Amino acid sequence: MNTSPHDSTGLVSVTEAARRLTEAGDKVERSTLSRYVDRYAAALNPVKRGRETVLDFETLRKHRAENINLDAKPLAGARSKSDSQARKLDADARLRELDLAERESKLTLRDEVAEGAAVAIAAMRAAMDAAVNDTAEQLAHQFAGEARLIRPKLRAMTAKGFDAFADMMRAYASDPHDALSTPASDLNAETAER
Repeated sequence: MNTSPHDSTGLVSVTEAARRLTEAGDKVERSTLSRYVDRYAAALNPVKRGRETVLDFETLRKHRAENINLDAKPLAGARSKSDSQARKLDADARLRELDLAERESKLTLRDEVAEGAAVAIAAMRAAMDAAVNDTAEQLAHQFAGEARLIRPKLRAMTAKGFDAFADMMRAYASDPHDALSTPASDLNAETAER
């Protein structure tokens, strides 16, 4: 089969794409590029023609330029430049990473997480209320007491636990790093004071 490295549709072979990228300064071997194309097939839309894979070179070039998972080649050269230039390159790379993650729907809004946590906590509270009722009945039967007298004590115990958990979640929402360093015993002491 006699195929040219590119055709009238703008598609090029993986071999030709590797050659062009290397000429443009993005040194990549054909086998490495082939694995890259397989990994990001959804974004690159490669086409199989017989045993050969062809794809749009401009789409590939743009994807590789925006892909934050590649080695940080621009930063390696920036080490000899001033720190501000290196920080700018790093910030630009992070912005590209966020932009790519947003386009691939891999980001979750903070409000959505908070809303989901509230729903989960409400469901957990409902499950615990049912467990408190069952446990109160069992304890009353086991110790010849009355469930109506045991139930408030169990509810108070679970309320303390939920309050400590809610405090921890609020602290985490305001400052995730600080919340993780706060011992649970400190949160329990704060809740007990209420």
